[in-house]
Amino acid sequence: MKRFKIKDYWVTLTDELLPHDFESGSFRPYYDCVLELREEGLVAIQDEHPEFQKADWASCAGSRFYGCDDIQIGKEKQNEEGETEIEIIREIGLKVPYYVHTEKFACPSGNNLFLALDNVLCLIDLDTGELVKQVAIDRYVSSLVSVSPYQEDFILFYDGDVFRVAKDLSIRWHIRRQALFIPDKPPYDSESLLRMKSDRICLTDEYQGDYYEVSYDGEVLKIEESDFTLACKEKERGRKDFEFLYFWIERY
Repeated sequence: MKRFKIKDYWVTLTDELLPHDFESGSFRPYYDCVLELREEGLVAIQDEHPEFQKADWASCAGSRFYGCDDIQIGKEKQNEEGETEIEIIREIGLKVPYYVHTEKFACPSGNNLFLALDNVLCLIDLDTGELVKQVAIDRYVSSLVSVSPYQEDFILFYDGDVFRVAKDLSIRWHIRRQALFIPDKPPYDSESLLRMKSDRICLTDEYQGDYYEVSYDGEVLKIEESDFTLACKEKERGRKDFEFLYFWIERY
């Protein structure tokens, strides 16, 4: 479970609810909004199931292929004993593939909640609980490692891609590699792969042994390629159709 405050709201995110969670009494018996992550993006499914209760939601909880994630939006209030508690005013259900971790990659963004659901980025208005915007980004593999706030933007680190995304979900720049950053075998430390300094982002490839430094404006400051990478590039250079772009940045 993850909880943080956005202006007057407390937002609580819970990943992968199981059937017994709906019987515990800590969740309301219905959702104000139910969203499902499909190939075309997040889709509201109340029109398909207008009386979508949590009992129905629990039937797909614990599925092999899908997870049931929960977003609670609440405000502080005083109870009869004069103690401060959080009153849930809105609750959203998310049906997402099992490899999507809603609570891990959620951040405040102004008065909105920013979510990175694999390659779908979205903003949820906390005043209304509505999905106000979503975009799909083109990443190399579906392996989101970290989301880090920077000023009003976000740095998204995938295994093979790094994006700087503005608060309106537009992409400022995009780093792409033809190889992965993450080694074959766990464990790995995500903080050792991407380190955010005051004036630059440092990227370490534990798979090939390469090292890169990039400014927050998307400029390459330093490239140190391993002997293995240099040997691979030299081998590929002999091909007639050689075009070995191993590391490059696209600006938008």
